[in-house]
Amino acid sequence: NDEKLILQGQTGFGAKMKYERNGGSYSFFTGMLTNSSQFSIADNSNNELISVFYDGQVGIGESSLSTSSPKLTVGGNMKVNSHITASGNISASGKLYGTDVYLGDDAEFRTTAGHLTIRPEEDLRLGTVSTDNILIGRLDTGVTTIQSKKGLLVSGSGHITASGNISGSAT
Repeated sequence: NDEKLILQGQTGFGAKMKYERNGGSYSFFTGMLTNSSQFSIADNSNNELISVFYDGQVGIGESSLSTSSPKLTVGGNMKVNSHITASGNISASGKLYGTDVYLGDDAEFRTTAGHLTIRPEEDLRLGTVSTDNILIGRLDTGVTTIQSKKGLLVSGSGHITASGNISGSAT
C-alpha cells in the first residue's frame, strides 16, 4: 500500500476532487460523484462527461449504462482519424458513408428482408477490368428475371451468346 494521497468521502459516497478556474466560474469534478461504483469526470454543472464503471464499462457523454451495455458507449458523434478494426459484426441504424469498400474473397451483400436497391448518381459499373466475369442469376434451379421498365439496351463490340432458348414477345 504505497498510496500517497487518499480521498475519503462521506458514508455511502465516494470522494471527489474539484478543479477550479477563474474563481469558480469554470470547474471540473473527478472521483466517485454518486452512490455507485464508478469513477467520473463531470463539468461544473455535475454533468458526467466520462464515466468508468466497476466492471470496466466506459461511457463518454453517457452515464446511464447498465450491465448489458457495451464496454464503450459514446453518447454523441465520434470521429476517428485512423483505422477501425473489428473482428465481429458491425451494425448501424443509419447510413454508411465512404469512398471505397474492399471485400475479401467470396464476399456477399445481403438483405435480411426485402429488396436490395442500388442507386448510383451516374453509371453502375460492374466488372470494369477486362478479365472480370459478371454473373447475374441464381445458383440453384430457380429462374432469374431481368426486367427493365423502360426498355433494355445491350451494346458492345463483341457477340451476345446464349446456351438456352431466347424468347420474346411484342405488343
